[in-house]
Amino acid sequence: MTLIEKLIVEPSEETTELLFEDESLVFWVDWREDDSVLAEYCDSIIKTNKLSSHWKGDELIVQYGEISKKVPLTLSGSDRHITLLTINEILDPDYEVRMVWDSDGGDTLAFTILSTHLWCELESKFGVQPVSKAFLRLTSDLNTFTDPLHKHRPGTKSKGKWWEFWK
Repeated sequence: MTLIEKLIVEPSEETTELLFEDESLVFWVDWREDDSVLAEYCDSIIKTNKLSSHWKGDELIVQYGEISKKVPLTLSGSDRHITLLTINEILDPDYEVRMVWDSDGGDTLAFTILSTHLWCELESKFGVQPVSKAFLRLTSDLNTFTDPLHKHRPGTKSKGKWWEFWK
């Protein structure tokens, strides 16, 4: 069983730590990171030598093979997430980047990138809900760097309003 599968099936602090230490499975992104390095981080895991990015003036261009796409940067804290979404768009249907939920809570987040086929296999084998509890699918609705993610993690219960604890 791989660390990815183990985190889905038997999540534990030990499994999370092992996954976080494995640079062949996880890359880390700080909220202050230069967006141009994110494609390099992804390609260091998938090892295609086809994914890259470069600055063209003040525009960031992501390239995968012959396909290139301008990243719609906003020059804000949202940009790391926007860059990862653009990377997902350009890699589709081959690969997909997802955030490791257990990295939530800091200013540096862990991400993994797997083939789309492997993500589908994991969801088929273990179920969409368990995979979603371990790995956040990136969407434009929820920014991994600027939104309070803990409210959206599947399988966690709301703690309610602070005044309800006084009842």
